[in-house]
Amino acid sequence: MRAVLLVLLALLALACRRTDPPPPPAARPAAPRAPDAGGRQVEEGIPYRHFASPGAALAAVLAETKPLVVGLGEVHEKKGSVKVASAIKRFGVELLPALARQGTDLIVETWRVDGRCGAEEKKVVKAVEKATLRPETTEDEVLDALLRAKALGLTPHILSVGCKDYQLLAARQSGGAVDAEALLGMITRHLAGKAEAVLGAPASRPAARPRLVVLYGGALHNDLYPVEGLEAFSYAPALEKKVGERYVEVDLYVPENIEGDATLAKDPWFPVFKRHASASRTLLLERGERSYILVFPRTRR
Repeated sequence: MRAVLLVLLALLALACRRTDPPPPPAARPAAPRAPDAGGRQVEEGIPYRHFASPGAALAAVLAETKPLVVGLGEVHEKKGSVKVASAIKRFGVELLPALARQGTDLIVETWRVDGRCGAEEKKVVKAVEKATLRPETTEDEVLDALLRAKALGLTPHILSVGCKDYQLLAARQSGGAVDAEALLGMITRHLAGKAEAVLGAPASRPAARPRLVVLYGGALHNDLYPVEGLEAFSYAPALEKKVGERYVEVDLYVPENIEGDATLAKDPWFPVFKRHASASRTLLLERGERSYILVFPRTRR
């Protein structure tokens, strides 16, 4: 049997929750602001724009911020979710071409499971699969994205999880349940370490092309403005120390997967999303400095 990818992405409900940075009082006008030259409007202190496609929205972010590192985060699809295309599938089909025109490397929050680490590996993998509730199609969609990235000229990378990691995680399990804190901490360390290693290695593209490293995973690990108490689970601070303001956060949300989320509904951008998400256009929200939300178009039924 071939080795498989252990798909984590937005592990557990914990990995999909965040708190937005409070904007300054002056950034909250009482009424919607007229569009600026770039089509940007402001409601409730949240700048937003519409684009013809997800690729066009992401290309605008890249052009405006000129990042060296982009942290992409998703709210993941679960078994029993509304049957629409997942964030990882849309990323592979709709966003990778825009990234490939500028990017050099893609790091995806997953790793190979091959049985080399014995009972501890088996125990951890079983607990993670039970906790994540991912549809069976997710693994294929992740593999498709990695293969598509390579075909487009990006160098794909996954995490390197070793036997010591499995031993630690297995020791922290209780009643067969995964220890979320230990697992999320391990993933954060590996994501930051992989990104730093890629940044320190020779570029995989010709020198004439700018370096752009893209990380794809859960909408916890890429947070520029983490929830209080969850700072340890974001790689953004570590990467900011290396690249400064050239780190940019973009969360990728499928509207049908977040509309009933009571926690996200408390965030300042959520009412703007509810009013302006569309079946024909992509919505781009600016949550804070260098922090964006890209909302894919609703699925036509």
